[in-house]
Amino acid sequence: MADLKVLKALAKERFGKISGVIGFGIGDASVRIYVDNEEVKKSLPNDIDGIPLDCIVTGEIRAYGEA
Repeated sequence: MADLKVLKALAKERFGKISGVIGFGIGDASVRIYVDNEEVKKSLPNDIDGIPLDCIVTGEIRAYGEA
């Protein structure tokens, strides 16, 4: 299996500047991409170099205490 840390970095490079992509992580056997809406999720591929991308819609994320 490919190194998920390397693929996470690659995903950041490829998708990090897309409006609505708000974070990246590593799942059990996938790279996770956190997005703020369903449309962004639909625009992303299902995998990166054969490893699944797990796109999670979170909605807008704000720091605690922000109005």
